[in-house]
Amino acid sequence: MEWHVSVFNPATKRSQLRSGEAPDREAAIRSIVDNGRALAQELEGKFGNVVVNEQPGNMVNFGDTSLTDEQMAERVQAAIDYEQQRTAERERKAAEWTEPAAPPPAREPGTTKFSTPAGDVGQQWSRIAQWLNSHQTNQPAAGAELDAIADAEARSGVTWPTELCELFRHVNGIPVDSWFPLFPSHILFDLEQVIDEREVELEVWSQLSDEAEQGDSNAGDSAGTWLPEFIPFAGLDGNFLFVDSRPGPLHGCVSEFEKVGADDRGPQWISLSAMLADLADALDTSGTFAEVWRPSIVNSQLEWTYEANG
Repeated sequence: MEWHVSVFNPATKRSQLRSGEAPDREAAIRSIVDNGRALAQELEGKFGNVVVNEQPGNMVNFGDTSLTDEQMAERVQAAIDYEQQRTAERERKAAEWTEPAAPPPAREPGTTKFSTPAGDVGQQWSRIAQWLNSHQTNQPAAGAELDAIADAEARSGVTWPTELCELFRHVNGIPVDSWFPLFPSHILFDLEQVIDEREVELEVWSQLSDEAEQGDSNAGDSAGTWLPEFIPFAGLDGNFLFVDSRPGPLHGCVSEFEKVGADDRGPQWISLSAMLADLADALDTSGTFAEVWRPSIVNSQLEWTYEANG
């Protein structure tokens, strides 16, 4: 049985991979725990992704030395279970879509998965920053200068929604020496990562899709590929959170993009401020973010735990 584990290197902002084979699943997960912890120590990193028998799992905190090997193995399996649930959901939706007797209902314009209304990016980020100041040892650096944001926007060749520019005025990624997972399964980008990751996705997906078919789509419409109007602000190993800058009622909405399935999960939040409001609420109340992720502080470090029942 094949296994793989990669740990994020905060110095290079890339992941380092180890792989191997094991006689059974239990042995594979033990190998992942051993190698994941070794990589975390070697790279001075924390979070990594895993694969067991072609089943992936994301954002396992291999840097948490307070956990026993058995507890870490449980975290690995929980991460895999979460991805399996997402895969099952995609397959269910695909089956519904292809069932001629009962096609899925059309999505009304302005509909997103989460109903939180748009608000104010600065206000919501202030709530998040206040919580971090009270609970989290390491803090994000200051935001980017207006000139730097304007330069990144110009290099992208598309006009950024106002809230995206405002977000970078407050926080320009998480610096190497104080890195932590602000989001449960994505890493917050700085401006250079936005440009770099977007260019890679445009190049990769341009070889797999027909650009001519994407002419008059609106924000929130499923594209099945990476469009120039998609601006990623967080991601990990080919999976992203992005702002959709296409026109329409959902202009500026936040969607997910995955290596498998592309943007077929649809728009998640109406805006960045809505997403940040849900994040701030989860931190303030120890509630769940995106229905299944619960925050906690472990050794002065923000950590997210997947809860299958939300």
